[in-house]
Amino acid sequence: MSVILFNMKKFYINQIVSLLVLSLFIGCSSTQKTPEKNNYRKKTVGWISDEQFIVKAEGISDGIINSNLKTDINYIDAKKSALFNAQQKMLEKFKRISNNHNSVKQISGKKIVALIKQGIIIRVSLIDNKRCLIHYSLNKKNLKKMVEKANLNEILIIN
Repeated sequence: MSVILFNMKKFYINQIVSLLVLSLFIGCSSTQKTPEKNNYRKKTVGWISDEQFIVKAEGISDGIINSNLKTDINYIDAKKSALFNAQQKMLEKFKRISNNHNSVKQISGKKIVALIKQGIIIRVSLIDNKRCLIHYSLNKKNLKKMVEKANLNEILIIN
C-alpha cells in the first residue's frame, strides 16, 4: 500500500513540475509584433491628417562669410533658407488643391499665408557645412477644408 501511495505522490509531483516547466516556457516565449500592412510605412510628408500637413525642404547657405563662426553662421543661413523654401513649397502644394471658383464662403489667400507662417520646424538634418534639410509642419483644425476653400490665385510668394 505504501508503495502505491509513493508512486501516486511521485506521479502528481511529476505532473506539477511538468506544468510549471510548461508554463515557464509559454510565459517567457517572445512574441514579436508585426506591423499591420496598412501601417507598415508611416507617411512623413504631405497630408498626415485633415489637420496636419508636412513638407520637406532643403536650404543652402551662400557661404561667403569669413570668420571663426563660419559653420554656425552657414547653418543658421541654411536653416533660414530651408524655412523659406518649405513655406513656398507648402504654398505651391496648397495652390494645387485649392478650390478657385467663386463661392460665398471663400477663404482669403492671405489668411492661408498667415497660417503657413505659423508652422513649425519639426526636424532638422545637417547635410554638410552649407546645406540642411528640414521637415516643416502645419497643424490647424480643419486645415484641409480651409485650403480647399481658399483663393490662392493672387498669392505668388510668401514674404
